[in-house]
Amino acid sequence: MAKTITADDLLSLIASLTPRERMRLLRMIVLTKDADGSPAGTESLAWEAEGREDVG
Repeated sequence: MAKTITADDLLSLIASLTPRERMRLLRMIVLTKDADGSPAGTESLAWEAEGREDVG
């Protein structure tokens, strides 16, 4: 069975990366696409923005 990883576990792993490895990880995250070709995470951002037109 797969071990559950916590945010603290993940942060300590990222902290142990070299600057070059961190940049590579960042590029991989940024360039990740959803199945429909849109950047990963954009659907959740659009959902969070719904109804905010009236704010302000």
